[in-house]
Amino acid sequence: MENNKVAFLYLIWIGIVNIIVAAIKALERVSARFGTTISGVLEGLLEFSEPYGKVIASVLLLIVFYIVSKKKNPGRPVTLLNIWGIVFVGVQVYYYLEMIFYDRILEDYFELASGEAYTAFYASTHGFKYAPMFVGIMFGIAMTGIMLKDKYIKITVLVLSVLYLFFFGFQDMAFLSFRNTTVGIVLCSALFHAVQTVGILLLGIYLKLKYRE
Repeated sequence: MENNKVAFLYLIWIGIVNIIVAAIKALERVSARFGTTISGVLEGLLEFSEPYGKVIASVLLLIVFYIVSKKKNPGRPVTLLNIWGIVFVGVQVYYYLEMIFYDRILEDYFELASGEAYTAFYASTHGFKYAPMFVGIMFGIAMTGIMLKDKYIKITVLVLSVLYLFFFGFQDMAFLSFRNTTVGIVLCSALFHAVQTVGILLLGIYLKLKYRE
């Protein structure tokens, strides 16, 4: 269990890193919308943070917690930590490759299609974009529940998976309006980012509190 506790801390720190990057992205979009002077700085910071910064953070944190685990409990396996390390690094590597090809397709389609057709195409394909990454994180959460024999985690995986499939069925974007500004949201994307940030952080905190002894 001691080695698993190290994995819990790894989850917490990964959740914090993801939340910081999400905050940078939100600030960059707001600053770009209102044309503030820090817009360029935030854009450059965001381009580095996602996915490069996340990959570097995932690997460095994995190495640190792996060393800590081996020093505390030499000879014992660190299966849970290894699983999450593979999941997080794999998700970011996939995101990097997908970002190159998917963004290129969107750029080409934007030049050829009307605004309405582009929006429909963007909304209908975004679920496919995040599906492999969502499955990866669900796999990590499911394996955690199985290894710890935690029924609540297993139920959470089931609920989130059904919810993603439900959102996947929506071909249109959801729109939110605030102060004469309308923002389009793809529900699959919103769910993935919520799980990747707040969800992972809460999972780590839950595990740390429940299995503290």
